[in-house]
Amino acid sequence: MSEPKNLQSLQRAYKAFAAGDISVLLSLLTDDVAWSFPPSSAEIPWAQHAWKGRDGVAQGFKTMAEGVEIQVFEPDEFIVGQDSVVVLGHERSKMRKTGRPFEANWAAVFTFRDGLICRYREYHHTSALDAAFRGSDS
Repeated sequence: MSEPKNLQSLQRAYKAFAAGDISVLLSLLTDDVAWSFPPSSAEIPWAQHAWKGRDGVAQGFKTMAEGVEIQVFEPDEFIVGQDSVVVLGHERSKMRKTGRPFEANWAAVFTFRDGLICRYREYHHTSALDAAFRGSDS
């Protein structure tokens, strides 16, 4: 699939996520997708293991929604490669367990196969997320 088509698919995925339409997002993934976050020292449930396959991603999003209230989650820049798209963005969220807010900038790398997302890797500084999960300032 062409680079513009990958970008269009990814923008559709972000729009679906923002609207809470996870079924549309899942339709843009391969059956064997691998979805991973940076490990958390606070043992945040959704950040401990890579999510595998569409069912794993669906369960991961469910676990995440139970633990965090996302207030802002926006891509700021898309950098398109041959079979990948790097996204730079920011978020503001609140941990349901502690009521603590956190803000973070992040980078995500999406890899495509046959027009579908087959791999997701997210990178961010985990200290704000960990502190909010623990309910601490450090």
